[in-house]
Amino acid sequence: MKVFEQKSAKNKLKDKERAIIKAAKEVFAEKGFHKASIRDIARVAGIATGTFYLYFKNKEGFFEALVEEMYEELLTHIKEERKKAADTLSKLEASMDACVDLFIKERNLAKLMLIQAPNASPLINTHLSALQDGLVQLTLEDLNEAVAKNLIPPQNTQVAALALVGGFYALLISWLKDDNPFDLTSATKYLFHYNMYGLTSK
Repeated sequence: MKVFEQKSAKNKLKDKERAIIKAAKEVFAEKGFHKASIRDIARVAGIATGTFYLYFKNKEGFFEALVEEMYEELLTHIKEERKKAADTLSKLEASMDACVDLFIKERNLAKLMLIQAPNASPLINTHLSALQDGLVQLTLEDLNEAVAKNLIPPQNTQVAALALVGGFYALLISWLKDDNPFDLTSATKYLFHYNMYGLTSK
């Protein structure tokens, strides 16, 4: 009976936490990171302001948790999509597609993460840096494998990986800043094939 009660209590806490996260996403999307307040988030979540602090120490701490959640979700999605890829270069494209899928789904949060709040916390910058480094490393591994299989000519794969991820990041930032955003999926496909042309040319 006690075990059941403990599980029930944990589930209630998790449900409350999800409600806070959902409310915060709405408030951040409406007001931006700096103008959003704990009171706003608590009001939308239907809780007392003091209840918020039972789950998170402050707005910055909460946003760190939100960024970490999205970071983990993105890595998981990338791994799942790469498993479906038929060959090495398809894995590379799948990584970019996975990023696009999540950023389109969470555009407002991505805008907060990448444009509005990078200087709000050292941990946020750490996660963003880790995300970029992780994408570069995955790309580098794919390119090295492609060279080994003679799918692309021998080349400086480190520079190529940095260029691929850097170009995608620039495209993403442009899309997030645009009030009437272009089709990110189509633009990413174009960028990928443009880069493949450069990688496969001798």
